[in-house]
Amino acid sequence: MKKIIYTLGLCLGLGLAGCNEFLDAKPDKALLVPTTLADFQLLLNDDITMNVSNGLGILSDDDHFLKETSYNSLTSVLEKNSYIWAKDLFEGGNSAIWNTPYTQVFNANIVLAGLDKISPKPAEDATYQKLKGAAYFYRAWALFHTASAFASQYSASNAASVPGIPVYTKADVNLRPGRGTLKACYDQIQSDLKNALIFLSVQKEYLARPNKIAAFGLAARVHMSMADYVNAGKYADSALKYQNTLMDYNTISTTSTRPFTRTNVEVIYQNRILNFGTFTSTGTLIDSALYKSYATNDLRKAIYFKSAIGGVNFKGSYDGTTNLFAGLTVDELYL
Repeated sequence: MKKIIYTLGLCLGLGLAGCNEFLDAKPDKALLVPTTLADFQLLLNDDITMNVSNGLGILSDDDHFLKETSYNSLTSVLEKNSYIWAKDLFEGGNSAIWNTPYTQVFNANIVLAGLDKISPKPAEDATYQKLKGAAYFYRAWALFHTASAFASQYSASNAASVPGIPVYTKADVNLRPGRGTLKACYDQIQSDLKNALIFLSVQKEYLARPNKIAAFGLAARVHMSMADYVNAGKYADSALKYQNTLMDYNTISTTSTRPFTRTNVEVIYQNRILNFGTFTSTGTLIDSALYKSYATNDLRKAIYFKSAIGGVNFKGSYDGTTNLFAGLTVDELYL
């Protein structure tokens, strides 16, 4: 309250013009609106925001189980409620599982709107095209993985009548688009991917940045989830024309704590699951039925898992860290 009174007093003392100048001032460069290609590149380069995916499906799956002591030690309400399939996961709180993908959508929309105001010089055209394609890719990625977690499974028979998720195509925080239909959501995802394929090149700069191969791979994943197997196969084949090398697991250490690097030859696009205590707890054990489904001499049994008290833990993330991998890979496309 003191701060409010002080500000009002300052305005009265300096006069209306002076107050306006005070309020118009940008106290932080972070509040400036990005306008240049360099600005847009920096916005999309935010790995902490742009290269993560929600982990709701993994938090709630039955491939793992928690010891009672491990469950009780969880500090996240979301983690606990997801594990037991509670009716109310969030209990009125905020969560990165929802907020982060919509930040990705917001950033992508800022870039797309900003690029529409730019007429690139010939020397800037390649960068312009890359940024535009990347923005479409990021928006498609965020919408698809959010819909996968928060909307019904896609079915062509009822997609036009069941609720989807909010779809934002403009960077306006005042918009309230509502949930719309699942079909409308997936139509937007497919439209964004088609645009991404127009603007992105095959050239690979960094694994954390999307290229045309990644767009083909994401399109394959999307159509696979829609049970559109013909188009899923076409998009997978298109990606595999450019990147198709598989690792020889005979060359991978079965004793290493982190057997894979995040730059291994199978990775097309690097993305990771948001980090939660469940994923790093030594008390999170792999379901024994899943583990036993691997043949005794299957190298994946030793490369993906490690012994733990009471069972086995997972260690085989293609992220090369304790983070779970969510990106696109060659082996997924073959599958």
